[in-house]
Parts: sequence; structure tokens; C-alpha cells
Amino acid sequence: MLATVIGLRAYTSLTIGKIKRLVAVTHTERNLIDALMVSVNSTPEPRISEKSITGLAQGIRLLDNYANPDPECAVLLDTINRGINRFEDGVAAADRSAVDSAGADIHKNLDVFIQRQESMNSRRLHTVYLITTLLLAGMIIVLLIFALYLYTSIFLPIKKVLPVLKSVEQGDLSQRVDIRAKGMIADIKSAVNSIIASLQVYTNQLEAMVEDRTRDLRRKEFYIDNMHDGLCVLDRDDRIIDINPAFTRMLGYTKEDVTGRSIFDLFDEENRKRLKEEFVKRDRGESSTYEINIMTKAQVSIPIITSGAPVIEDGVLNGKIGIYTDISFLKKLQSELEIKNRELEKANKAKSDFLSSMSHELRTPLNAIIGFSEVLLERNFGGITAKQEEYIKDIYEAGEHLLLLINDILDLSRVESGQMIFEPTEFYVRDLVDQSMTMIKERALRHYINLSQEISPDVTTVYADERKIKQVLYNLLNNAIKFTPDNGSVWIVVSKVAGDIVFSVEDTGIGIPEEAMSKLFYPFSQIRLLHPSINEGTGLGLSIVKAIVELHGGKIWVESKVGKGSKFSFTIPSAIRHVTVIPATGDVQKRVDGNHVLVVEDDKAIAKLIKGYLQAAGYRADVVHDGEQALVSVRELKPDVITLNLSIPKKNGWTVLKALHADPDTTHIPVVIISSIEEGKEALKLGAASFILKPIDRQTLLHEMERVCGRIHS
Repeated sequence: MLATVIGLRAYTSLTIGKIKRLVAVTHTERNLIDALMVSVNSTPEPRISEKSITGLAQGIRLLDNYANPDPECAVLLDTINRGINRFEDGVAAADRSAVDSAGADIHKNLDVFIQRQESMNSRRLHTVYLITTLLLAGMIIVLLIFALYLYTSIFLPIKKVLPVLKSVEQGDLSQRVDIRAKGMIADIKSAVNSIIASLQVYTNQLEAMVEDRTRDLRRKEFYIDNMHDGLCVLDRDDRIIDINPAFTRMLGYTKEDVTGRSIFDLFDEENRKRLKEEFVKRDRGESSTYEINIMTKAQVSIPIITSGAPVIEDGVLNGKIGIYTDISFLKKLQSELEIKNRELEKANKAKSDFLSSMSHELRTPLNAIIGFSEVLLERNFGGITAKQEEYIKDIYEAGEHLLLLINDILDLSRVESGQMIFEPTEFYVRDLVDQSMTMIKERALRHYINLSQEISPDVTTVYADERKIKQVLYNLLNNAIKFTPDNGSVWIVVSKVAGDIVFSVEDTGIGIPEEAMSKLFYPFSQIRLLHPSINEGTGLGLSIVKAIVELHGGKIWVESKVGKGSKFSFTIPSAIRHVTVIPATGDVQKRVDGNHVLVVEDDKAIAKLIKGYLQAAGYRADVVHDGEQALVSVRELKPDVITLNLSIPKKNGWTVLKALHADPDTTHIPVVIISSIEEGKEALKLGAASFILKPIDRQTLLHEMERVCGRIHS
């Protein structure tokens, strides 16, 4: 539009300029003619130079070039040109009348031409002004229309956008641009609304995050303010910048009392040194927990446990934080607990001493009861009536049952006190199973229960306490037979699984209810409570079994269904080593008959029982009742074997054993230790040939005597 206006102005200026030049030239030519006329009139003879005439003719021709005359003007110019020719001829002929006539015609025609030309120029100029005015008016209208379009299509929509943007600027994101628009304005509308919507989403998310963060901070502040332990925050110069209420309660300071103070002001010289050592770790970026004493406001030292950590921001240590736990109460409890522990240790020792004493005191008479009952039942001293046999059997079984109870209580006591002694050796698993089955065989036969075993070929030996594992198997087999009806079955399965040897004792018994299985391995949890018709046992057997297995590094579990039977399984870690069997040589063989045995026993009943067992087996036996008499009798009688009770008067069995072993004349005599305490096994290290734990079983006694005397030919 601007270019169009500039073009019109240029065209108008050019036309006006052309008209001005045309009028100016016309008047110039007329003035020239007037000058020529004056020149002619001023001389007696008309003498005009050729140059002046030529200039006049050229001026007329120039008029033709500028004027572009219409047909009438063209005729006038021809007339003027002919007048000039006549003017030239008159001048040449010095004919004044011709010159005056030609000059008057030229002047007249030139005035007509000028008037005609000025009229035409005026009309043309009017036309140019009219066209220019019309064009300018049209351009103004166009400009107004365009401006109206810009106002309605661009400025008004943009004006409606501004309040929305101001609302957004003030935080109100609920407003939206609502205008009807097309093209670029529609795109702007969509972009602005989209931006506002995105801002609203982001603002909502940010508000939610801020709200969550605020809740977290309030929650953490609540936790910190309500925590039992004191909290202290330090700056990089170890000055206190914040504490929690528990800190003030613990030490008696207010927040204003300690803010800005060095943390070292709260410790005495000794504990300050310890704190500085710990702070060296903090400066290295390490955390630590330690016990230290801190001073309260009342200058009372209290023990605390401090858990401290460095505060690191952007890789720079900006401070430290510590949690202080007052352990004064714990220290008091610890002191009281130490006193209680010492009292318990005394009580435990008293209990152990009592059990040790009771084991000896109970085992010894039980040994006599069981032993003499067995001798009577075997009719070694004459016949007995059926009624006597029945009563003696009752005495024998009651003694065996009482002995089992005593053994269980003693084993439980050893487990609880951590005094159960293990003596692991390498032994054959098959021998262990055979011996366990033999021990239970008689009872199984009485109830017509079938016994069987299945041992995997890859199971040979195991490294464990043979007697303890035998006790486990016996206990499980005994329970299996106890809870299996007549004509049932009990069997042992031994296999190797993942390096462990797994023993399983299965039966076709009455089974165990699901709710009772979790109680089986607890002390005094008796299976008989589940089955009142079965009233044997103390409920200690399985708890002892569990302890023995776990102390070996194994585990025990049970699977059972009521009416279908039970399966008890346990594992023993396999540590198999090669066993070299060395056959017995003739050097260990002694007389088969007439072996002389010196029995050293302070309990006369037990001594009589041992002597009876030996004499019935063909041995010659003498009895002494104290240590001094034993040493004298050994030198006098020179027995082949000695049975020695460790708990004898005057000189105890340990002293006698050491004396016998130190004397070259007696060191070769094998000594069989008979004791009511398991610690008697230590005698084997002092040179004893064998150890038998009371109560004495005749079969065990004779077996050991035959072994040491060479009656068993290997």
C-alpha cells in the first residue's frame, strides 16, 4: 500500500513538472519573438542575424516536442513555422512590412497556441488531480478496511488474550482464552490454552509434591520431636545448631542454652578426648556407634550410646548429626543382671553338684536293684516261684524305668548348662544301627512288631559321638515301638543326601495330630498327653534328641498322619575318613579261664553284684572298699584285671589309677573304670583300659572284661 501511494505521488509530480516546463518554454519563445520584434523595430533596416532566426525555429520545434499538440495545435504550429519562414524572408529582404506582418502573425498564432496549450494543460492537470484524488481516496478506503480487519481479526483477539495472561501471571490458572479465530490467531489461542493447561497440571503436581513433602517434613518433625533419644545437629565447626526435645529432657538444657556452643563443652576432659577421636572418623566421612559419658546441666555424668554420621552435601562435609541414647537404666539393669548371673551361676553350680551327687546316690542303689533282680530272674542262686518271678520282673522294669528318668533329667541338665560332653570318633553306621536294633529287639518281639533296616551302599562311616547317636536312635526306636500297635512294623532307613547322612525311623503306629507336632521337641511335652492310654515317659526324650542332633550340626523333623504312622528323620554332617582295621595280635591274648579280677568298690551291694556277675562267668574275684586297701591288694594279689570306682574313700580312684600307672610293677594291669559320672571317661587318658557308666549292665561288664582279658578273638 505504501508503495502504491509513493507511485501516485511520483506520477503526479512528473505530470505537473512537464506542464510547468511546457508553459515556461512557450513563454520563453514568445519573449524571444518580442525581443526580435524590438530589435527589428529599433533599426532602420531589419537586420537580424542568422543565428537568431535559427534559434527561433529550434524553439518552435522544441514546443512541438514538449506539447504533443492536438490537431488544432498542430495546425497552429504549422502556421507559426510558415510565419517564421516569412519572417526570415522579410528579414533577408529587409522588407519591414513583411517582417512586421510575419512577426504579428507569429505573435498572434503563438498566443493562440499558448492559450490553447494552457487550456489543455489545465484540463490535463485537473484530470491528474482528479485521478490522484480518487486513487488516494481508494487507498484510504482500502487502508481503513485493512485496519478494520487487523483490529477485528488480530488486535481484538490479542486484547482478549491479555486478561487471561494477566490472570496466569497472578496465579489463576482456571482461565482460558475463549475467542473465535482462524489461522494464526487460532494457533495462538490453542498454544496459550495448552500452555495454561500444562502449567495447571505442573502446578497441581508441584502442589501435590509440596504437600507430600510438607507432610513428610511434619511427620519427620513429629518423629524427631517425639523420639525417645536425643538428637543433636552440628555445623562444620562442631557447634550445635539444633536439638530435639528429648535432648533437653536428657541433659536439662534448653535449646537457647546450647545453640551456638561447641559440642565439646558438654563433655569432661576424658570423654572429650574420646569424642575427638570419633570426630576424626566423621571428618573422613565415616559413621560410628560408641559408648561415652556426657555431662548434664547439673554436672552429672550419664552414660550414653551415640550413633553419629557426617552431613555431606555436594561432596563437602557441612556438619555432623548424632543420636544420644541414655543407657543409665540399662547400666543399672546390667549391674543387677551381673549380680543375678553370679547368683544363677552359684545356683546352677549347686544344681549341677546336686545332680552329680544325686546321680551317684541314685544310680548306685538302682544298680543293685536292677542287677540283683536280673540275677534272681536268671535263677543263678536257685529256683523261684511264678509269683516271685512276676514280682521280680516288676522290680526290674520299675528300676529300668526309674533309671531312664534319671538319665533323661541328667542329660537335659547338661544340655541346659552347656556341659554336655561330646567325644566324636569315626565308626561304622551299620554297626550303630545293628546295636540299636538289638537293644530294642526284645521289646519289639513282646508286641510282635517287625523290625527292619535299609542302609544305602554309599553310607559307610560317620564322624560323631557314637554313644550319643546311639542314644538318639534308641529313643526314636523306643517311641516308635511304644506307639505302634501289636503286629505293626518299625524300620530304619539310612541314606546320604547332599553330603549329610540322613537317619529315618518309620512306623505304622497311631500317628501324631497336626496341632501336637510343634510341641514334640519341647521339654516335658509328652506324647502320652495325646494318647492317655500310653503313660510311659517324661516328655524329655525328644528334646534331648533334638539337642544332641543340633549340637552335631544336624537337624531333626517329623512327618506323621493320624492312623497311618510317623517318620522321624535327622541328619548328621558326613565327615568320612578312611579307617584302617588292625587285627588283634597274640600279644594281647591272656588266659581264657581263671582270670583274677580285683573289684575296687565302696558300695558293698554293688561290689557283691559285680563279684556275682564275674563269678557266674568263670572269673575269680576279690573285693576291696577303699583306695589305700586297693594299692596294697594289687601288690599282694597281682590280679589280671582291676575294676575301679572313682568315688572311693581314703584315696579316690584318680589317685589309685595314677599310682598304678606310675609303678612299673602294676602299669601293665588293665583297669576297667566303673563310675556314675561321665567325666570318668577322662580316666582313659590316664591309662585306663575301659570305661563303664553305672548302672552296671551284666552284658556290658562281661563284654568289656572279655575284651581287655583277650577272651574275644578278633
